[in-house]
Formats: sequence, C-alpha cells, structure tokens
Amino acid sequence: MRAGSGRDIDIWNSPWLPNPITFKVGSPSKILPKNATVDQLINHLTATWDHNLIDNIFWEDEAAMIKAISLANCLDAENSWMWHYSRDESFTVRSAYHAILGSNLCKVNTIRRDSSGGGSNMLWNKIWSMDVLNKFKHHLWRLATNSLPTLDNLHRPQVRVDKMCPVCNGRNEDQIHLLFSCTVATSVWALCFLTRRIQSVVQVYMKSNSIRDFAWTKYFGHGRSRKVTSMVETDDIDNQLMVDDLSSLFLGPSFARGAHGELHRGTYKDDSVAVKISRILDDYHNNLDSADKIQKQFDREFTFLSRLHHPNVLKFVAAYKQPPTFMIITEYVSGGSLRSYLNKIERNRELLPLIKVIAMALDIARGMGYIHSQGIVHRDLKPDNILISNDFHLKVADFGLACEESQCRRLTDIAGTYRWMAPEMVKGKKSNNRKIDVYSFGLILWELVAGTVPFEDMTPEQVAFAVVNKNLRPHVPERCHPTMRALIEQCWCSKPEKRLEFWQIVETLEHLEA
Repeated sequence: MRAGSGRDIDIWNSPWLPNPITFKVGSPSKILPKNATVDQLINHLTATWDHNLIDNIFWEDEAAMIKAISLANCLDAENSWMWHYSRDESFTVRSAYHAILGSNLCKVNTIRRDSSGGGSNMLWNKIWSMDVLNKFKHHLWRLATNSLPTLDNLHRPQVRVDKMCPVCNGRNEDQIHLLFSCTVATSVWALCFLTRRIQSVVQVYMKSNSIRDFAWTKYFGHGRSRKVTSMVETDDIDNQLMVDDLSSLFLGPSFARGAHGELHRGTYKDDSVAVKISRILDDYHNNLDSADKIQKQFDREFTFLSRLHHPNVLKFVAAYKQPPTFMIITEYVSGGSLRSYLNKIERNRELLPLIKVIAMALDIARGMGYIHSQGIVHRDLKPDNILISNDFHLKVADFGLACEESQCRRLTDIAGTYRWMAPEMVKGKKSNNRKIDVYSFGLILWELVAGTVPFEDMTPEQVAFAVVNKNLRPHVPERCHPTMRALIEQCWCSKPEKRLEFWQIVETLEHLEA
C-alpha cells in the first residue's frame, strides 16, 4: 500500500501490512490504544515515518515492513491499497482476480487459441485435471495468462513501484520469476508436490506460445517428491515416512539470511514457526564441497533436533528434503538471538545485574547439560546460536555442526567460530569432546558479565593464534562475583579434562542464585 493521511487505517485490526500470512499487525499493543490509527505513526512535520516510535512499538520484522511502506507526497491524500479486499477486509483469490480484471493497473494477456482448439483451452484442461487444491490451479492459470498482480505488471505509469522481487531480491518480479527463479517461490512449489505434474502443463504453455527452447527441467527436480515430516520413523533420512497435510504450511517474510540459506516466519498447523531454507544454487553444482556441506548440515540438524526435547533447546516441528532444497521447521522464538540482545545492551553501555546473568546462564547450562546427556556435542555454541523466547527463556539452536560424541574424535575439521572456539579445536586435534562446548560457554558467561564481545579489538585469526600460542583469555572485570569468576576460569581452562561438566555448572549457578 501507499499511506496517505493514515487516519482511516486501524493499526491493530486493518489488514494493511505487506505480510503474506495475515496482512495484520501481530505485535502487542503496549503503547498505543486499541483504536489507534496509522496517522499516529507519522511525523507530520517531516512527512516521514516516526522511526523511533515504530521501533519501540513493533517487532523488528514488522517495524521494517512499516518503514518500507511509501508515504504520499501529500499527507492528506487517500490511502492506496495494493490488494483489493473483500467487504470483511480479508484477502481472497476472487477479490484480487476481479481487481486485476476491472482495473487499469494490469492488462490481462490471454493465450491465443489456435485452429485446432489448443492454446488456452488445452492449457486450462491440463491445469484443471491436476489432482491438487483449486487454489493451486487458479494460481497456475493466472501465472500462465500473466494476470497476477506481480510488481512487473503493476509497474505502469499509474502505479510506480520498485519491480525487484521483495522476497529474494534476485530479479524483477514477473510470472517467470515467481515460477522458476525465486528461491523462496520454488521451495513452495516443491512443497506443493507439483514438481513432476507441472512440467506437462508447462509444455502445453510452451507449445501454445511457440517457446520450445526454455530449460524447464533446470528448475524442477525429477523422481518422487518428498513431503514434510513431523515424525522420525527411521534413521535413514531419505526413507522418512512423510505427512500429507501441506496446506497447513504457509511461508512468511524472511527475517535472517546466511551463507547458504535464509530464515522465514511462517505458520504450520496454526502454530507460529520458523522455516530455515537452504538451497544448492546452480553455481554449487560445480563446487561439490559446497553442495556436500549444505546437505551434511541439514542431515545433522535434522537428526539431532528431532531427538531433543527440552525447554532450553529449540523445538523441532518438521523437516523437508528434496535436493536442491532443504528445510528445517522449528518453533518461532520471538525474542531474537542472544547476540542481538547483547549488542543492544553493549550499545547502551549497560551492565546486566548478577541475578539476570545467573538466570540466563542457567538456561544455557541446563539446555547444554541435556544435549550432552544425549551424547551430542554442539561444536558451535555462541550467542548467535542461542535464542530468547517471549517470556525471556534461552534456547540452544543451530545444530548444523553438531556431532555424536563418539564420532567427534574422528573429525579433524575446524568447526565453529574462533572467538568462542576451544584451543584443541583450533589445533584440529582428534581428541576433542564435549568439553569444547564448556569452553565456549565460559566465553559466553564472560560476555554476560563484562558487557562486551570477547577479544573485540582482535580479528578472529588473531584470537585463534593468541588462544593457542599464548593461552590468552579476556580480562575478568574486578567487580565480578568471586564464585562467578572461578566458574568462568574453570570453564575456559586450557586443559579439557579440568573443565567442569554442565551438571556441575548448573549446581554452582543454582547455589549462587540461592
């Protein structure tokens, strides 16, 4: 949408956010009243959004959506809605379809009928014969006839918009991009079991448009589709029994990106979830090491997360595997990462009170104690991989580098992040075991106390060299409680056998808390 005055848009009840899940605000109304309108979020002196107010009220991803909405040049102008809503303000396929047909925003390009009765009739028959939900058929038909309100179609003199795909930022959003190029969209198509059946439909579309040289098979896999699973039926991931209810999974906006994938908010069976999507790009097919790394990380995370059930460990919900696409679906933890939380504390030069440090450390230690009791070593414990729940409980996440302790001794790869990595890991010793996680915990505990990133004035490589060759550790502040100081030093001891077990750490912290 484009906001004008904003006076007729209810912040909490109107479907005004570009959010494909609900189109409505999900953040709690803590500051503004229940009947507040969008004009209260606008600085009318500068004709811009009030960024500070928005950041204080809304969740981070929703605040970003709001600030990305364009404002009219004249704040007395009417609000322009990108989607056409039904009378009860809910989006429907029919309302959008009629909005396109009845407006000047888009011209519907229909496929020519040929003399043999092919063209649109043949395409429609092919689509409608597919054994899928009607909404998929409607979507395919509108893709084929270019009648979707894509950004490319909306880019007309009457409506000036940025045509770049807002989800993947890969290229202009047109129907071909939605069907084949967008990494998020193609993941959705794969989940809809259309990978094989859609090819026959596309071939009809190609013939009716005299397009025969397009490499469709480049985008759609062959063989039997794998579905979403929420149960562990066997140790072989490739032979999992899958559930069929994919209509319960909806992908929302991306809120984080990594080297090999991205995280999306979503809903699964009416529960809020996080969906981690990893995809082997075309470039990776020429780099077998990268492709193998993505697959191994998925296998590890699936295997270990699905086994773990503890309040201080991220909850596994479901998984999906069909190369080149891999998905891990977990509970959505709304508080963000411990890294983000500590960054905010450090920017404000605040210090955490001892009682809060103990509570946070206990959550991590209990989660890690449980993980170790299951014979699993995390190998990448750091604030980035610890999440904070809505009620401020910490959960250990990201098991992409984890291993069975019995197998860790066979691994010689350097896994993890240098700032939090145990010296024996940096050296690549085969003798590394669960005590490497205890070392990492010691660095996290130090950061909770000190209020700054460990070795912040050094590069990761300098840290690795100094820790191994000079036995360097960060300076523990003088104000640190003696018991906490001793605990930190026992955790990061250079000799692994002298480091505490997590059950001992929990006992020490509980005694200090009392």
